[in-house]
Amino acid sequence: MAKRNMKRLFKANRVYSVKQVCEICSVTQNTVLGWVKAGLHPSDHIKPYMFQGSMLKAFFDVQSKRNSKTLRIGEFKCFSCRGVFWPTAEAIEYMFSTNNGNALVRAYCDSCKTCATKFLNATQWDSVQKCKNTGASLDTIDEGEADFKAKTGIIQTSSENIFYYSNDRLLHGYIVFMGKYATKTIDAHLIAIRDFERFSKGVAFKQITPQLVAQYREDLIQRGSEVGEDAIGNSAIRHRASQLRLFLTWLLKQKGYRSLDQTLPEYLDLPKAQMAKVKPAKEKVYPTLSEAEEMLRSMPKATQLDRRQRSVFACAFLTGLRANALAGLRHRDVDLHKSIFVQDGTNGRAKNGKSYRGRFFPVPEIFLSVFTEWVNEMETFGANRDDAVFPTKQSLIQNRSPGVQPRKPFEPLKGADVVRQAFAVASKNTKDSYHPHSARHCLAALGFEKCRSEKEVKAWSQCLGHEDIKITLRHYGQLKEETRFEVMEGIEMNRGETDDEKDLLLKFALHELHASDPGYEKAKALYNTRIGRPGDR
Repeated sequence: MAKRNMKRLFKANRVYSVKQVCEICSVTQNTVLGWVKAGLHPSDHIKPYMFQGSMLKAFFDVQSKRNSKTLRIGEFKCFSCRGVFWPTAEAIEYMFSTNNGNALVRAYCDSCKTCATKFLNATQWDSVQKCKNTGASLDTIDEGEADFKAKTGIIQTSSENIFYYSNDRLLHGYIVFMGKYATKTIDAHLIAIRDFERFSKGVAFKQITPQLVAQYREDLIQRGSEVGEDAIGNSAIRHRASQLRLFLTWLLKQKGYRSLDQTLPEYLDLPKAQMAKVKPAKEKVYPTLSEAEEMLRSMPKATQLDRRQRSVFACAFLTGLRANALAGLRHRDVDLHKSIFVQDGTNGRAKNGKSYRGRFFPVPEIFLSVFTEWVNEMETFGANRDDAVFPTKQSLIQNRSPGVQPRKPFEPLKGADVVRQAFAVASKNTKDSYHPHSARHCLAALGFEKCRSEKEVKAWSQCLGHEDIKITLRHYGQLKEETRFEVMEGIEMNRGETDDEKDLLLKFALHELHASDPGYEKAKALYNTRIGRPGDR
């Protein structure tokens, strides 16, 4: 088993069952119960146990940092998975004694099955043998050392490190309910709920009152006006209020909570007058298409990994796919001849599991050229339709020689880190640091510039994966402040007629309009304005 940091496998705001911990850590139920015996605190004493992610992270953090000097007599340190485990007395095997009388003993780690050894002095070994003979538990040897479990808890150095557990079992049910949403969406909702829980100092959700919810709403608005670490933006306030409102709506339908005030969610409505005083959200920074083209040209291409980064960057502007969808893209999802791509929601990498077909966006030829070259390069190494377009580094190394059989599959990237790194490399010589989502903002702004009808805007929006055109209009491609000012200045200086007005002027000049026609008077007024007689009608 490869070495791994167990605490990184869990998320602090989540709640995990014993079964889930077993699956995530690849251990048995007895191992988890052994961790409880070693100091892992469940959320409550009801079985089957539930564990808050923050406690799991703290427990494994302490386990990985402990050394032989802090081990109890019956504990062993595994130097493979870096964990501390507590075997039964029968599982401890005697190996040999040293010249000074110490016994070298061994036991096998519950997590990775690796053999771990330690030295016990003569007295300690006698105590272990006594437990082996009587069937007693090893923790009876030094049960008076009550300070051990205190070391495994969370050190509450500040309010941010205080976690409450009274609602964990309920939140586990809510996580199951939220299973239809993307992982990031669930995590965002849990952040809002935990924030409310910390504000209320861990009050049980059965005791929530309208006054408490209203106080939290006012606290959110107040934090929006502050400056410093606790300050939050306009968008965060609206999202947290919306996310908590959805949770309260679900809560009121649960058995044992239906007696709560049914108007609780309504107390999270944000007053427009007060929200207007909250500082505006940060301006979303994104490159223009010409800037993106220069960034692509400046990216290195000497090595295969360099070319993969260039292709990732180019594909982001060709397809407008999000970072995770790009990371999971396979050859079957791209048709270079028809300029069509597919976001496959069944592979778990698409936002909310959404699947849709789109067409490449009309960007400069270099974007398609770079991406096509990469696809062709992958095909020379034997990539087929089921292989990843952007494989992991390990997959590229394993299939380095073209034509070698049997070839191992090209595995997709495990996360969006490579996509983010590609944008970081591309942004190296720019004044702003761009992220993968900035490509979608750039494409939305390009669409507003190129589309001439509502039908075209709708098609453009759907190729970005938006079912509702309002999402594109409201959240993407917002004009930068300097651009807004330039447009307004251009409107003021250029007061030319619209296309419809020009048609009216032409008809009036060609005497195709009669005095009885609906547009005659307007055409006449436009004509007089054009020749410098605005008052003559």
